[in-house]
Amino acid sequence: MKQIVNGIEVDLTPSEEAEYNERQTLWAEGTAQRLTEGFTIALEKAINDKAAEKSYSSGVSCATYKDSTNAQWAAEGTAFVAWRDNCYEYSYDYLSRAQSGEIPSPTLEDFLNGLPTMIWPELEN
Repeated sequence: MKQIVNGIEVDLTPSEEAEYNERQTLWAEGTAQRLTEGFTIALEKAINDKAAEKSYSSGVSCATYKDSTNAQWAAEGTAFVAWRDNCYEYSYDYLSRAQSGEIPSPTLEDFLNGLPTMIWPELEN
């Protein structure tokens, strides 16, 4: 294997090549972990932002309203939980395809743009 060192192409020894390959593997593993962490943070933010559209303090708060005695809040909580579940199913699928190489260059923007659409229920009074 050849490598450029200080602008000069040199042959790596077998041990240098093995060390280089190990560093590349460790970098790739760390990249996958950083990718997962970044997407997880972005998903949590998207979920909380969606709940905030209806003035809930968080996604967890919104989800607790699915059993509310107020019909509108119960409908919102139920719809929100179904949407959140769809988001997680999409996320696991996206991450699996990214890790397998099916998505060669996963981006946060593409991930977020692919999240399912949330439609808030509106009950008639």
